[in-house]
Amino acid sequence: ALPTPWTACRSRTTGKVYYANAETGATQWEPPLYPLCREWKTEQSPQSGAIFYVHKETGKWQWERPVDEDFTAFQSAGNSDSKALQLWQERHGSYANPDFAGLEDLPAAQTAMQKALPAIPDEPMSPMLLSRPSP
Repeated sequence: ALPTPWTACRSRTTGKVYYANAETGATQWEPPLYPLCREWKTEQSPQSGAIFYVHKETGKWQWERPVDEDFTAFQSAGNSDSKALQLWQERHGSYANPDFAGLEDLPAAQTAMQKALPAIPDEPMSPMLLSRPSP
């Protein structure tokens, strides 16, 4: 449910979840906030609890999170994730429902993610050491 290239990791020392970007090597405690593309909605599999995405008009579904095009354009222009989010919010206003990425707002998914995450050290790591959780 996290946007590429982010992964959720569990600290060996604190047990807390943190987030790592496999492309940049950046780590942070807060989940990356990438707005979901407005044409898509988040769903949860009743069998596995995994999060997937459904196109509102076509019904097409996919595992990969479709990120809002404006947000992606702000990132491509060289802005950091936080600056891209700020610009996105300015463009769309406070009324916009971003349906942010992260550990989706489902307690069952959060609990399952906590149990499934490998313990990884807190220090910044090489992207080669990171692996993406499977749904």
